[in-house]
Amino acid sequence: MSRPQGPTLFIGNVPQSAKVEDLETLFRKYGRIINCTIRADARGRPFGYGFVEMDDEKDAQDAIAALNNHEMGGSKLRVDRSRSRTEAGDSRSAPPPVGERPSSYAGPPRAGAPPSDGFSVVIENLPDHASWQDLKDFARGAGEPTRSNVFDGRGGKFGEVVFRSAENAASAIRMLDGTTFRSRDGQERRVRVMDASSGPAPPPRGGGGGGGGG
Repeated sequence: MSRPQGPTLFIGNVPQSAKVEDLETLFRKYGRIINCTIRADARGRPFGYGFVEMDDEKDAQDAIAALNNHEMGGSKLRVDRSRSRTEAGDSRSAPPPVGERPSSYAGPPRAGAPPSDGFSVVIENLPDHASWQDLKDFARGAGEPTRSNVFDGRGGKFGEVVFRSAENAASAIRMLDGTTFRSRDGQERRVRVMDASSGPAPPPRGGGGGGGGG
């Protein structure tokens, strides 16, 4: 029987030099960590973001309050709530994350509150000139997003889109994964759209600062 998933945090703007151990050391100050991952491509090049699953809801909220905009290796971390695959209604399996260090598990996490500002999906392999406005327009095909952000990672540009409902987030994964993203200046890339708490997937076929908007 699988254990319930603890509150999971999305960590953006992770510096290229950062290791999983560095994130663990940083977040362990605020509570017990169940799992820590830094996303990377098939060659092991980090995308510039990761996830930390914590055991306790209050500890997760404390970590967000303390570490959002925290400077690490010359970058200001973006720390926000992620969501579980079950919240999105997406049952597709994913391969084990690259750079993952699961911690020992001593029992199920306490029940937590739902995400504070919505349900996130991650879009990988964005064109180099893609903006948060482009990303938000792209995501409207699945529902009205509340926020979008773009990030520069060593493995290429990627983004995060937040929806108010789990249904819209699941629709974005179902409708937009593997489709062509076109930026306002005409650049095109086939993108990978996934649950923000998923493990890494193979790079999409056909290709490869940050900003945000509400």
